[in-house]
This record gives sequence, C-alpha cells and structure tokens, in this order.
Amino acid sequence: MKRSAQESRVSNPSTPDGFAGRGNRRGRLVWVGVVWTLFGALVGLAHAGSPDASEGPSVTPELRAQAVAVVRKTLDEQERWVKVHAAEYLLALDYPQEVEETYVQELKRFENEPQYRVGIWRVLARAAASAPERNRWIEKIRGVFLNTSASDRGHAAETLAKLKYHVREEGDELFDKDAHGKDESLAVGVNWILANSGKEAGVDGLGRLLESNDPKTRGYAAYALRHLATVPEPIREKLAAAFKNERDNSPARAHVIAAAATHAQPGDTAPLEALGKLAAAGEEGERYEACHTLAGLGTNADLPLLVRLMEDDPSADVRATAAYGILRIGRRVPLARTGSCSMRQRIESR
Repeated sequence: MKRSAQESRVSNPSTPDGFAGRGNRRGRLVWVGVVWTLFGALVGLAHAGSPDASEGPSVTPELRAQAVAVVRKTLDEQERWVKVHAAEYLLALDYPQEVEETYVQELKRFENEPQYRVGIWRVLARAAASAPERNRWIEKIRGVFLNTSASDRGHAAETLAKLKYHVREEGDELFDKDAHGKDESLAVGVNWILANSGKEAGVDGLGRLLESNDPKTRGYAAYALRHLATVPEPIREKLAAAFKNERDNSPARAHVIAAAATHAQPGDTAPLEALGKLAAAGEEGERYEACHTLAGLGTNADLPLLVRLMEDDPSADVRATAAYGILRIGRRVPLARTGSCSMRQRIESR
C-alpha cells in the first residue's frame, strides 16, 4: 500500500556567521540574493528536466477529489466484481474508510457463493489491520484452491497470486502439479503464484502459456505477466513477439498490449501507443485493461483521456479504473517513460 510522502520544506537560508556583523547589512543582503538566485536556477533546471513538466495538465486537488468520489460511488452503488475493484482501489490509495465495513456486510450475504466469496475474502485480506487477520482470509482462499472439487479454484489461484502468496515447502505440492496440468487457465494462475514465490519455473511457465494455441490462455498469461514487477529478457522478447503477432480481433490482444507496454524495451513506444488507442476506442474490457495499465505507466499527458473516461464512459468499472489511474498519476512523477517496471524509477507523493 502506498504511503504519503513527507512534504519537503525549504526554509530561508541562515546567514553565515562571518557575514552577521551589524555594519555589513549590504554584504549580507548581496550574499542572500546570490544564494536565492542560484537556488532558483537549480529549481528551474530540475523542473525543465522533468518528463512531466510540459506534458499537459496535472492532478489538481479538485480533480483528485472528483476521482476519489467516483471510486467511492462505485463502491456504494455497484455489485460483485466492479465493487471489488473499487474497494481495492480505495485500499491501495490509502482511502480505507467504509471499505471493510462494506465487505463485512457482503460476507454475510454471499459467503457461500462460489467465485464471489473469493473476491470478498480478497478485499478483507487487503483491508486487514494485522498479519494474523490477513492470513486468516488467505487461508480461506488457499483452502478453496486445495479443494479439487471446488468450482472456483481458478478464482482462488488468481486471488492468491494478487495477494502475493508464496508457496510452502510442505502442504502446497498441488501447486507444482497444477502448474503443468491440462487446465491451462488454472495453470496460468498457479504459475503466477510460483513466479511470485521466486521460482524460475513459474515465470518460464507463463512464457510457455503465452504461446498456447488457445487465445484466452495467451491473454491470461499476458495478464499475469503484466502484474510481475520484472521479467527476464527471454520473456520480454516473447512479449514483444506476441505484440507483433497477436491479431487485432483476438481476445488476447488487449492483455498482450498491456503486458508488452509494461515490460517494453527502453525506447520501444509502440505498445504504449497501442495502449492509448485501446483506452480511447476499445471494447469495455479493453478500456478497463488499458486504464488499469495506465495507472502504472501513465503521465500527465494521459490525464485528458482518463478524465474523459472517468466522466463519460458508460461502464462503471471503466469510470472507476480511469479515476484510479488519475489518482495514481497524481502520486507519481516518473523519471522515465520506458514502459519497463524494472527501468522506471518513481517518486511517490500524495
């Protein structure tokens, strides 16, 4: 969860002792003037060198308040997974008010409903105030995955991956088995978990599934790869190839674009440009994926598009995700827009 950066303060420079005599007021003022002139010049140079300095509007307090209100309205008025997304956005942005209370009520209503129960537990795990409480919800999700007759094992696997669950040396043998199973969708989620656990086989497995004959599997593998902070060079090359080869009408296309943009080689702007086009004119799911990815990659230059989507998109899920992207950009001052999480340094500020 992101933390508020401490505000930096610049105080008036104190006059050096050697210039503090009563009879040297003019010399003291000259010295102070020189210091401030140099300081101003340095600030100007730093601002001019910032990638966002001339990239359009910024996230004003008014826009921030509007975006938060959009996400809160989505939490209050929408149902199921759209509600889950809004809750996670608020928690990730340190606006936890009413989220846990809302999902305690959701738990009472839907605790025994497959699939959605996993989403409820996921929100409650993120909202937990202590490690034991968080682990209690994770154990419920893990229990669903280990139950081979459960219809929502795939949802459990993806949720464990999103919660950065690490497999255990004992008791989690089923993970290794399912990573190579016939159910490719389940295999994606499990390999994602293994990758989070620091196992090279998990990343390799996602790379293998990225080349599946099934476009849905390819898309899901790309989706998982987008969520990894870094990927090795062979996987970056596979993503670049998939970006070039995946057809425009493929159900995998949007996820491939998003993953390729996230892990693009420095200087390769084509995936990021394609991502912007998806956000502007894609189908609902494509716009959602593009906005979510822009939350991690976007700069002030992307704000006009995200504001339009937040205000005018017919999908509540897209509106909330565009608002999330705006809020993320408002906290981030990228030093480089390379599309690679491993190369992109960020300064977080509220």
